[in-house]
Amino acid sequence: GFSNDEIAIWDVGVGFWAYLIGIFIGGIAYTRMGLKRSVLVALVLMAVSNLSFAALAAAGHSNLGMAGAIGFENMASGYGGVVVVAYFSALCDLRYTASQYALISASASVIGRFATGTTAGGLIETMGYVNFYILTTLLALPGVVLFWWMGRSGLVDAAMGTAGEEKSDADPFA
Repeated sequence: GFSNDEIAIWDVGVGFWAYLIGIFIGGIAYTRMGLKRSVLVALVLMAVSNLSFAALAAAGHSNLGMAGAIGFENMASGYGGVVVVAYFSALCDLRYTASQYALISASASVIGRFATGTTAGGLIETMGYVNFYILTTLLALPGVVLFWWMGRSGLVDAAMGTAGEEKSDADPFA
């Protein structure tokens, strides 16, 4: 395995810059591709980034592999972070943006933290790192397919909030 110092060197040296590049690319992609396409690309990138760690685990101790895996994962996270924040924001009603955004983002993170925090260690011990990372990629695919289907069926558009729309405060259900 890798020492904590090796991981820190690659995470700070490569990961930080890859994250910033991902943020930049995500912002450009969002403006050029629009919300649905850029979110779909983000979901695919974030799912596939787990395969880079499966490849690293299969290759063994490789500094180049570590740099590549961390770089790709952080780039995907930076890209995904930008477009997912934009997507979550678009789901909110302008009048309640802060509260609704907090609830949406907390719900999304609590489910993931609970599921991985309580099972990841045991799964890694049972399956090994390569199979664990392959499993995490496969587990992400239903979400990717679901978002694609929602985009094709119009559900993504129907779920958009009223960001930018003015509504009367007299009737909150209007």
